[in-house]
Amino acid sequence: MNDSNKIAIIGYAASLPGCRVADDLWQLISQGKEGIRHHAQEEIAGHLPASFYQSPNFRPVGGGPENYRYFDAAFFGYNPKEAGYLDPQIRKALEYAWLACEHAGYAPDKVSVPTGIYAVSAVNSYFNENLASLYHHRADLHEQTQLLYLNEADFIASRIAYHFNWQGPAVNLRSGCSSSLVAIDEACKGLLQFDIDMAVVGGAVIKPRYQYGYHYQQDGIQSDVGHCAPFSAQADGTIFTNGAGFLILKRYEDALEDGDSIHAVILATAVNNDGSDKVGYMAPSVSGQVRVMLSALANAELGPQDISYIEAHGTGTQVGDPIEFEGLMKVFAGLPAGSISLSTVKANIGHLDALSGLAGVLKVIQDMKHQSVSPLANYGRPNPSINLAQSPFKIPQSLGEWKISSSQRRIAAISSFGVGGTNGALILEQASVETRAKAPPNQPLFIGFSARTPDVVLQQVKQLCAWLEAHPESELSDIAWTLLAGRSAFKYRWGCQASSVLELREKLAAIDALECSTVTATREWTLQQARQADAKQLATFWLNDGSLVANTAFPADCRRIALPGYPFQPQEYWIECEDMQIQLHQPHENVKISDLSQWFYTPYWKKQRISTLPVDLTGKKVLMFHHHDQFSSLFSDLLIRQGATLLQVSTGEKYARLAEDHYQVVPGDEKQIAQLINNMSENKILPDWVVHLWLLGNRDATTDSIQSQGLYTMVAMCKAYSQLALPVDFHTLLVADRMVSIVGEEEIEPVKSTLLGISQVLPKEYQDIQCHLVDISPDFQPDQIALRLLAEMGSGVSSEIAVRGAHRFVKDYARYTLPAAQLGESLLAGDKTILIIGGLGNFGLELAEFVALNYQARVYLTTRTRFPARSAWADWLEQHEDENTVSEKIRCLQRIERLNGKIEILTADITCREDILRINTLLRDRHERIDGVIHAAGTVDSGMIHTKTRDSLEQVFAPKITGTINLCEVFLPFNPDFILLCSSMNSIIGGLGQIDNTAANAFVDAWAEHCHQRGYPQVLAINWGAVNEARSRNYSALPQFKELSREHIKNKMSQEEIFEVYRRLFASSFGSRVVVSTLDFNQVIENWSRVGSVASLMQKVTLVPRSRDEFVQTAWSEPTTEYEASVARHWGVLLGIEQVGNDDNFFELGGNSLIVLQLIGFLKEDYPIRMHAMAIYEHPTVREFAAHVEQLVRENRDKNQIA
Repeated sequence: MNDSNKIAIIGYAASLPGCRVADDLWQLISQGKEGIRHHAQEEIAGHLPASFYQSPNFRPVGGGPENYRYFDAAFFGYNPKEAGYLDPQIRKALEYAWLACEHAGYAPDKVSVPTGIYAVSAVNSYFNENLASLYHHRADLHEQTQLLYLNEADFIASRIAYHFNWQGPAVNLRSGCSSSLVAIDEACKGLLQFDIDMAVVGGAVIKPRYQYGYHYQQDGIQSDVGHCAPFSAQADGTIFTNGAGFLILKRYEDALEDGDSIHAVILATAVNNDGSDKVGYMAPSVSGQVRVMLSALANAELGPQDISYIEAHGTGTQVGDPIEFEGLMKVFAGLPAGSISLSTVKANIGHLDALSGLAGVLKVIQDMKHQSVSPLANYGRPNPSINLAQSPFKIPQSLGEWKISSSQRRIAAISSFGVGGTNGALILEQASVETRAKAPPNQPLFIGFSARTPDVVLQQVKQLCAWLEAHPESELSDIAWTLLAGRSAFKYRWGCQASSVLELREKLAAIDALECSTVTATREWTLQQARQADAKQLATFWLNDGSLVANTAFPADCRRIALPGYPFQPQEYWIECEDMQIQLHQPHENVKISDLSQWFYTPYWKKQRISTLPVDLTGKKVLMFHHHDQFSSLFSDLLIRQGATLLQVSTGEKYARLAEDHYQVVPGDEKQIAQLINNMSENKILPDWVVHLWLLGNRDATTDSIQSQGLYTMVAMCKAYSQLALPVDFHTLLVADRMVSIVGEEEIEPVKSTLLGISQVLPKEYQDIQCHLVDISPDFQPDQIALRLLAEMGSGVSSEIAVRGAHRFVKDYARYTLPAAQLGESLLAGDKTILIIGGLGNFGLELAEFVALNYQARVYLTTRTRFPARSAWADWLEQHEDENTVSEKIRCLQRIERLNGKIEILTADITCREDILRINTLLRDRHERIDGVIHAAGTVDSGMIHTKTRDSLEQVFAPKITGTINLCEVFLPFNPDFILLCSSMNSIIGGLGQIDNTAANAFVDAWAEHCHQRGYPQVLAINWGAVNEARSRNYSALPQFKELSREHIKNKMSQEEIFEVYRRLFASSFGSRVVVSTLDFNQVIENWSRVGSVASLMQKVTLVPRSRDEFVQTAWSEPTTEYEASVARHWGVLLGIEQVGNDDNFFELGGNSLIVLQLIGFLKEDYPIRMHAMAIYEHPTVREFAAHVEQLVRENRDKNQIA
């Protein structure tokens, strides 16, 4: 065949299921693996309507680009609203057309030869499912027009041509599943007819539902089992998936002359239609498939014997595969048995709809590059309707060499068939391997980078450095020319000189930060001028004001090569579909789940969409707690570039103002931090944002040091604001490392988890603030993480996330079904010795009774305070009332003993290691072994953040933090069967007044995971929900909490249910944590976040008024002044009192610090004042409080008059 009829594939780019970039496909196909994902239900929730995925016919199987909701809108000139409306198929087509051109070594917007774009896509489901309601019901005429133009699939090609200024044909083609091979055929015709000199062929198929699953229909074409198994006996259908990709084509002779990299050569294509020669319109036709393959062979001037591999259409259906096989037999009959390998990429990545033919081409390119034939995935026995043994075909079942004789060339045939009968075939030949003996450069060469932002320039540098590691044999001159002649010239630029690939790699590897030049190109050089310049001249020209024009022949001794493409900076632009909005915002009632096996939940980290646009900090003041390190400096610079005024706080031995914008304090010191806030207030530089970086690193820090730098510092800030009567209105970004483990193998520091006390509680106690808690990997990439943190600040909602590389993870809870029939042997069975710390509390006594009823174990119960000896119980009961707490415990213990329970009480303080060591020695001396330990001790407290002291916090922390550490470090070396740590939902849902309980239990949860990492899988933390009424709190003065608490108590566990929960827990295997909830736990989280905040409490609540006589005995004194009347009225509404008098005391009427917040909110609506919550303690009566309000109003008025 004459070279003038050949077409070279000089570049490509794609994102396919399981393949982030096109060359990842080799790892998939060479190992015979699937890129298709089988999703858990919790992964699907939030992406598909429940009505769709809860159907019994739903199959949670799909795949495609994970970032299909994202787009670099700014790069392509779309505003956020347009980007949200734009069909995701167009978005991905723009990105991958650009990347394919760069892969070929051409700057898309600098191509000077006539270029054609031939694009394909699927039906636009984004408009139908997500935008149709907006279009029909809410958009005006202008917006409707905009929606249509941004979603019309016929405009993909013309949009690409517009953005890249290509002036050749821009054509959209649609022939069903054969679309992309038909598009390649049209592009080849345009090149061979010299209508164009370069062709860009491909497109995108993005149907959001393809990503997550489909409804199986019997006798349909989609698989019941969720695997595509072409030509196999178990084939039962295909799986439709998403993807995007493009090829760059040139006439073969031109590609050789221009120094292009040639990845494969198209010898011929053919397209036809079945006509009516088949049983029905949608049926395939043997004759049509035979004719198209014979035409392609004839066009290539080849015979069937020249083909050694066939990339089949291969849908994996029981009807389609035998028909395709029959057609191939008619073409290749008579050839030696097993002489042609038969396979299809659909087994690996599913059916890419209109893009499936192009996916087949990409697979064959990979096989040819590696001179191998990859195995057919999911292949077992051959389809019984296929006589494979009597055919020239063989099914590759393992990776093998693509063997050919010395006179042969590696040539493959590729088929693609569309519903309706349009068939395509393509003959592809392996590209010749060019060997060049090239002398090293006799002078340094200039290596240039450019991008739209400085951060992306740094990414490009790192990308190339990694590429050089994998391609050390590359030619430096090819790299230099490709980067200058084959890349667009953007505003921000950086470059360096190098004399060898090794030198370049070493220079790039040493770069952590760089300073870019800012260029607006005013002069142009041809490539010929650039080639004649030395490195210094070229660097001076290009870094200052130069631009290269590709209108001359490329230098003869250099080639354009496939280097990493532009690293887009995609953000999420997505309008949720209408039925998803309805589902996600529908209220749900709290209903106790009747099936006890459904009460268990385990945490997991769910990958989530990256936050939206970076925060705009123009005019904002950012207070940063940081160490003097590289990341702090980099992030500071980034914040400043976003418009922020930066204020810095570093650690020191005493308070000092080091500079106008730089302070130092002792971490956690309340007086020094109060001094800091006071100084900022006086200088009118109070922050809008607080960025806390003190918990990055700290690898050798003590528990006390971590607490001081983290939780205690943030509490001290809130207290300082309250003491100065300043509104806590700053947003917070807390950043830590080693706080969580995403994959289960990352080392964690449990005490850092106490920061959850801030992140879960701060947004609930103070209105309208965001609190972001972000865990990052200790080996994070500073530039990448800085951008991620900036995006998180811009998300607009509080969050607890983990960032790993380019991925964002959020904690979620999956139901862990625990049916009785699947239980194993109980850990309590047999002659066991069990120790319960805090054994005389509710949990301990319930457990002891449970063991007595069901097992023969010995149970030791500890108490921190002395308890009457058994011999004194009768006297105690006789001398004390029934309601006496000790009496109640004695009666419970007596009941346990009547059940033949073997119990003994020991005195020990879990926070004292000597006590725990003593008990360990005592019990081991008696029984040789302690089989299980249960930590049920704890101190519960409530109170707003501004009322907390270090001492009050540590009283709650002591048993949960110090006690947990003591217990595990003493008993774990002796390898007990289990150590059970009682935690609570506070660590997950937080709530008003719960900072200490939230932080303490968060530590317990993290400690259990820490123990698993250290090789102690017998440690389990249990997050208990509402258990019984005895454990409920009194929310009588807080109606919203009272109602929520009542919901919990209404759905409490009975004692029989509690015992059954214990039975299942001790006879099952979990990870490090399990949540026990009688209600749908994810609904509990949603409800508590809605009710358990100051914002919800500030809403006025209608109460049935009560008489003040129920609370106070003093005579009623009528309010007389405006302020007295106002205060009395608000107190009455908030407290539900009929008449509040001038001398009535707020606390005697049932008030508390939470209600004060409501009161202050209402007063601010009446008067322009600021007031801190402590004022009620200084002025507790209506008369006194009203006088204080009047004084504040007068001071504010006087200040304004002076101003």
